[in-house]
Amino acid sequence: MLADAVYSNGFKLKIDTYNTSPMPQIAQSIQQTMAKAGIKVQIAQADQKQVLTLYRARKHQAVLIPWGPDYLDPHGNAGSFVYNPDNSDAPAEKPVAWRNHWEVPAELSDLMVAASREVDGAKRAKLYEELQRKVADTGPYICMFQSARQIAMRNDVNGFVIGMSNDLVFYQNVTK
Repeated sequence: MLADAVYSNGFKLKIDTYNTSPMPQIAQSIQQTMAKAGIKVQIAQADQKQVLTLYRARKHQAVLIPWGPDYLDPHGNAGSFVYNPDNSDAPAEKPVAWRNHWEVPAELSDLMVAASREVDGAKRAKLYEELQRKVADTGPYICMFQSARQIAMRNDVNGFVIGMSNDLVFYQNVTK
């Protein structure tokens, strides 16, 4: 595929990532795998604040960072990953698509807006599924993992609620 894309000799790619585990180990695995295709990956490790500052300023080639939704609705991701109305250097908004210099195709923007406005739950879910498939096929993102957490609790603990994000963990009703 690289030869067909005029990269028969491969190319160099810099990946910025956090300097805390497991990110360096994941980056090394990516580096080894991409080397098989002739892609020479340089890993640049830094603390989280430095990597995010670089990323938010669009001064990266590629980043290896975790992502989590801001709220429990598919639009929490779609609105940032598939929205970039102004790809200039000084837009009013700077969503994830802007950070990655992705000029989102109008078809995907229209689908994202349609999904966000759909009131029928089943239709809305299908629209977001279609959007997700299309972004996975054509967007600048590679989603590699989905986080999972294990929680151990004694049998006599009741009322503990662990949510999908840190702000949805509740302790106020815990009893034992």
